[in-house]
Amino acid sequence: MQLRLLLLHQLLIHHLLLLLLLLLLLLLLLLLLLLLLLLLLLLLLLLLLLLLLLLLLLLLLLLRLLLLLLLLLLLLLLLLLLLLLLLLLLLLLLLYYNYYYYNNYYYYYYYYYYYYYYYYYYYFYYYFFNNYNYSCIISALFVLHRWNC
Repeated sequence: MQLRLLLLHQLLIHHLLLLLLLLLLLLLLLLLLLLLLLLLLLLLLLLLLLLLLLLLLLLLLLLRLLLLLLLLLLLLLLLLLLLLLLLLLLLLLLLYYNYYYYNNYYYYYYYYYYYYYYYYYYYFYYYFFNNYNYSCIISALFVLHRWNC
């Protein structure tokens, strides 16, 4: 009875950890969606700038003034600066993701238990239905312990 309660308690803890992991993944997905929206807005701004550039080019063809040529060059420089800013933003995001990936030990910890939790359920069912070695069945009943047959 106590063993059953202990296993139930550990199972509940694992389910809560899985729920927490799912919530974290949902939050990360929401953050990625927000980032995608931001990138889309930046691309829209770039498109608008290109349209303005084409308009100025048309104006330059019509008027042929040196001042408009300078303005066009300035606009091209601004466009290049905006592209560099976008690349810098992407680089910073990649660096942040890299840091998060290599320094989040809790994620590995939960994932490790998440993986072994399902692994031992598979292990239990495999030995229960395909093997008549009862010591294996008994050891497989201790789902959260790493026992070998």
